Amino acid sequence: DSGDADFEVDVKRLLARHATVREGDYFACLGAERGATAHEIEEAYERAREQFDGQRLHPRVQERYGAELAEVQAVVEEAFDVLSDLSLRERYRCALRASGDQPGGE
Repeated sequence: DSGDADFEVDVKRLLARHATVREGDYFACLGAERGATAHEIEEAYERAREQFDGQRLHPRVQERYGAELAEVQAVVEEAFDVLSDLSLRERYRCALRASGDQPGGE
């Protein structure tokens, strides 16, 4: 049944992003590169908001994974608040570099 397939796809996407949220990298939470521009961050934010809008997901996702969905949504908003502000974004990047958290060789 295509409804079950949609549910499975939505659950996989949600749980993968939830794992990313738990890792604590705001860029990854939005699905943006560490060197992303303000425009790229805004685009990533809009995509993330759309992907994890409870109205767009299979109805059972919110029933069964409501806590995970709420956490993803909250961290996506928090990440955008930090990364959309140029001075905060630069301080955040510096903090990532100082912690040695530099995937992809950045």
